[in-house]
Amino acid sequence: MNLAPPDVSVVIPTRNRLALLKECLACVRGQEAVRIQIIVVDDHSSDGTWEWLASVKEFSLTRIRQKSNRRQSAARNLGLAVADARNIMFLDDDDLLKPGALRILCAALDSRPQSVAAVGRREDWFTGEGYRRRDVHPPIPACRGVLRDLIGGWSAVPSQTLFRTEVAKRVGGYDESVLPCDDRDFLQKAAMLGPVCFRPEVVVTYRITPEQWRPENIHDLREIVARRAIKSLPKNQRRKALATRRLVQLQDQADRQFAGGSIWKGIRYCGTALLVAPQAYLSPLLAAVCVRRLAGRLARRFLRPNKISVQP
Repeated sequence: MNLAPPDVSVVIPTRNRLALLKECLACVRGQEAVRIQIIVVDDHSSDGTWEWLASVKEFSLTRIRQKSNRRQSAARNLGLAVADARNIMFLDDDDLLKPGALRILCAALDSRPQSVAAVGRREDWFTGEGYRRRDVHPPIPACRGVLRDLIGGWSAVPSQTLFRTEVAKRVGGYDESVLPCDDRDFLQKAAMLGPVCFRPEVVVTYRITPEQWRPENIHDLREIVARRAIKSLPKNQRRKALATRRLVQLQDQADRQFAGGSIWKGIRYCGTALLVAPQAYLSPLLAAVCVRRLAGRLARRFLRPNKISVQP
């Protein structure tokens, strides 16, 4: 009997987080109206993850184990190499898909044949602070180019993004040299090939923990990734792209001023950013990101640190 090919390959890199992996797998199995290939790549765990995976009797589950700890980029690339579906999602093992998420994103890609990816809204869960918020996202369905938005600081995490598998393979997978900015780099490369569809529905709960790894040179890595994209643009477009990148640098300086208590200096940096790249504020993504950054920094400065917890 010939089985129909899957609609989505879900690649889940994992390392030493068996309890979270089980939660993640449960939310993937609960997706309806799509055929799913689940690919779990164990990044050389030592907590019994591989032994548990080997014991699971499930036809749609592909198991891969890395011989050493090579981190998430290498794990994602291994999953991509064996993906059989026409669409692919790289789902972090601590994130939780909402019911119907894959159906919504698949339908978005099917409705826009020229698109390279579909992005749903995400719910950010700050586990250390005990609160949740919805991230910046278009309120209505849309399909647009996002390369300049990415250069200007907007991004989407892999767990809220469904790519066409052929696009992911054409991009060449994830670049291990720019961790943890490999997902930004990957999305930029995909965005060079076509537009991205946006859906207003919340498709994932994205967990942000105090232990989340971030290297000291994170800003340098982001700059390297952005400069790659700018270099790929036609010469007549690079000037505006460089101005948009300057906007990010000025916002980072504003953040440092706000954090140090220099409110008016921070506001001046924000004003300079507006003058340097006014076209960026015409983007619904970048304008919202800029406003949220400013509002968030001022709120943390002037309001009490007590936050109201939002229960699951």
